[in-house]
Amino acid sequence: MLVDDASLFLALRTLSQAAERHLDNKNKAITTLNQPPIFVMLLGSYSESRLTSEDQEIRLYIEIADQYVPAGGRIFLKAHPVSQQDKITRITKALSSNFEIIEISADEWPIELMPSLIKGNQVLSLSYSSVSLSYLYGFQVTHVLNRKLINKFFPKKNQSWVLESNELYLQQLDFASTRCPQFRKVMEMEP
Repeated sequence: MLVDDASLFLALRTLSQAAERHLDNKNKAITTLNQPPIFVMLLGSYSESRLTSEDQEIRLYIEIADQYVPAGGRIFLKAHPVSQQDKITRITKALSSNFEIIEISADEWPIELMPSLIKGNQVLSLSYSSVSLSYLYGFQVTHVLNRKLINKFFPKKNQSWVLESNELYLQQLDFASTRCPQFRKVMEMEP
């Protein structure tokens, strides 16, 4: 069944508003989101998907935080829905020595339904969320995964798959930012 753009955007906006209400009730930490500088790190499911070890995935996040977030900076961790709590706890502990870490306890909600979490904050993404947030809301997202990190933190047998996936995300980001400027304002945020 085909759905027209207006109906799709209305459905996404309605879902987004429902998620926002849920998050406001569930996680009071989100009310502090407009106090810069805040970084939102979107965690992946690389170890759960057996693309790398849990230890390597954690080291990946440490390196990204060290590269993009100033010492003492605040990082909101948004876990992937399939991430295990033990892994999230280990990531939090590893990052806490240099950063203020706040776990977002709404891992069952996709980030695309949480625009208040990302609006006005620096989003560090390693996945398709870089593309979807750009298309849906026109948000500037820092896509932090690159060839150097892939070569360093993923075993050789999985590197080509991760590299190809990442290249597709980068191509879509390029398309969204250079060829489709109308996507920058597809879904205006309601006050």
